[in-house]
Amino acid sequence: MHAVLGLGIKNTLIKRLVSWLQPHTSNRGDPQRFLVLSTTGVGDTLWATPSLRALRECFPSSYIGVLTSPLGAELLKHNRHIDALFPVRNNSLVDLVSLYFKLKPQRITHVLCFHTSQRLILPFASLLGAEHRIGSYGMNKGLDSLLTHAIDNCNMHEIQRRLHLVAHVGAHTLDPAMELSLGPEDEREASELLERLQLPSYIPLIGLHPGSKDPFKRWPASHFIALGKRLVAERGCQVVVTGNKEEQALTKAVASDIPSALPVTHLSLMGMGALLKRLSLFVTNDTGPMHLAFAGRVPTLGLFVPTNPVLCGPCGCPSAALLSRKPTCTPCLK
Repeated sequence: MHAVLGLGIKNTLIKRLVSWLQPHTSNRGDPQRFLVLSTTGVGDTLWATPSLRALRECFPSSYIGVLTSPLGAELLKHNRHIDALFPVRNNSLVDLVSLYFKLKPQRITHVLCFHTSQRLILPFASLLGAEHRIGSYGMNKGLDSLLTHAIDNCNMHEIQRRLHLVAHVGAHTLDPAMELSLGPEDEREASELLERLQLPSYIPLIGLHPGSKDPFKRWPASHFIALGKRLVAERGCQVVVTGNKEEQALTKAVASDIPSALPVTHLSLMGMGALLKRLSLFVTNDTGPMHLAFAGRVPTLGLFVPTNPVLCGPCGCPSAALLSRKPTCTPCLK
């Protein structure tokens, strides 16, 4: 009760501050100039790529900027549909003040709020003078009133929800597939790793990803080990066990119990994406690398609990399949 009351007071203060600081003149009448707000994780960022493509295809001469997280900037740095990236650290007022002076001269006319985890992002964007601020109803931490157009969520896949938002400004695409835009440095990372393996081309390379940010989303490590052993024994494949630096212990433990398996935890995010594109199969929990694999058209088996795969699973990705189990409580996030 106290937490809800506190958030209500905080939102009231934010709205009053925005009302006081909001410019009296807007960018009304300027050609369309878009700012996309997408400041969350790997999946959320990649889910934005079909909508960014739709914007560029339908408005080839318009300015498209993306306000994103440092991780999102890494994912989108080679995306050909974007004119500029504006990374902001989590709840960093210093970053926002600096970005205001970079974004204000861009005369943004349309703010498209795809997904933000930070409460200050939408209020910040409201100060840029855009005539149109478009987002999904009920997904803005109680700050829907800062939108000029709050669009019904309609319980659709997250890719389709974003496409629904850009459709409001006249951008459409028939292709909901995500894009994974790699640079030469990313490809080089993966190539150097595989050169050390010296793997003959006829041996399948299969990836297992036993980690995830949320432990409750993890298939048991013993199951990954059993699967890896069977793949090696019955298919004669080479297994790589992937993870990030925080998952080193888990990754090495799983790899050590699978014959000849290689633990891989040192690659950059996009270097990981380049490695995934070289796999014959990727078996993974519901986590960031799963979305990288979906975007890279990698044959992927995603394991889902408790996230709803209808909203967050593969979309426009015929090479992907999923296994899911209903959570014991509904609704449930953990």
